[in-house]
Amino acid sequence: MAAEAAVDGKSKKSTKSKKAAPKKESNRMDQSQKITLLVKDNPKREGTNAFDKFALYKKGMTVAEYVALGGSPNDVRYDVDHEYISIK
Repeated sequence: MAAEAAVDGKSKKSTKSKKAAPKKESNRMDQSQKITLLVKDNPKREGTNAFDKFALYKKGMTVAEYVALGGSPNDVRYDVDHEYISIK
């Protein structure tokens, strides 16, 4: 037995209205934004690649400079989300 009742050969559609999904912010990051450290100590585990990348941050460094040194925009997003750094 079908879960949906057929009417004139067409299936019934739900009467629930769909809400529009909230628009996501662009994944593009302004490469000229300056990075500011919000933590005193490196929060990453010593001896890891993440620790070394976090150590690249310098006061006033831009996202572009960080990426040029081997970091990635995803590293920056993660550290902003975890409030280790800010970008402006």
